[in-house]
Amino acid sequence: MKTSVASLQGVSETALLTLYARAVETRRPDGLLRDPTAVALAERIDYPFHRFDGLATLDVCAVRAAEMDRRVAAFLNEHPTATVVQRGIGLNTRHFRLNAPRATWINVDFAPVMRLRRDLIEEPPNVIDAQGSAFGAEWMEAVPDAQPLMVVAEGVLYYAEPSQVREWFVRVIERFPAATFLFDTIPPLISRWASFHEGLRAVGIRQPMPWGVSHPRAIASWHPGIANVSHAAYMRETTRGRWFGALCRMPLIRRHLNPFIVQIHPQLIPLT
Repeated sequence: MKTSVASLQGVSETALLTLYARAVETRRPDGLLRDPTAVALAERIDYPFHRFDGLATLDVCAVRAAEMDRRVAAFLNEHPTATVVQRGIGLNTRHFRLNAPRATWINVDFAPVMRLRRDLIEEPPNVIDAQGSAFGAEWMEAVPDAQPLMVVAEGVLYYAEPSQVREWFVRVIERFPAATFLFDTIPPLISRWASFHEGLRAVGIRQPMPWGVSHPRAIASWHPGIANVSHAAYMRETTRGRWFGALCRMPLIRRHLNPFIVQIHPQLIPLT
């Protein structure tokens, strides 16, 4: 019997879209990532995944996941015993893809999501579940002392008000001043047109995306503890993304459409 995901409501349901994107990508002979766990989960879940077939969003999610994997892997290569907090984990399976058994992974999401994960996924011993509110601090107590820390937020921050995002960053930076942050942003144009986002419409929700960012480097002004902000337009250099990817590569309009992967680091280490 397949597992029901009726408990996922609102933004949490987009976890099924990103899961399916990774499963589809894994099945491609030229896939950007390999995520057999995502394939197995998609087969176990009772959900009409076919509604996502043909969406450019599948490519966008796959490119983003692969690029963020690369950056998390680079961080763990330098700090193999680090802690990685995955905020808004959804059904992400990055810790399986990267196979970093010496690291500590802290997965954070709403209670219904974490219950579903426990039903579906047998986590390794180096994974800690820390359910909590979207911008809560419950997970902070689970962070081990004296270990490098990376806080990852993939596909979640732009659903919040700008003031919420800023206050959350400041709270975390003041608690963990040496932390590295890795997250993605969308430009204001996509933020304003959220009601037309094909992925959200396919899921069947109308969800505003209030936090749009024109210039990611402006985030450096949020707190004096932010030493460096680097960003990469992850759809600009790929041939993937169907119609959206093509628009992101057009010189006259790409600056208005390109989403970014952003890294806040306590040292000057630019993304390449």
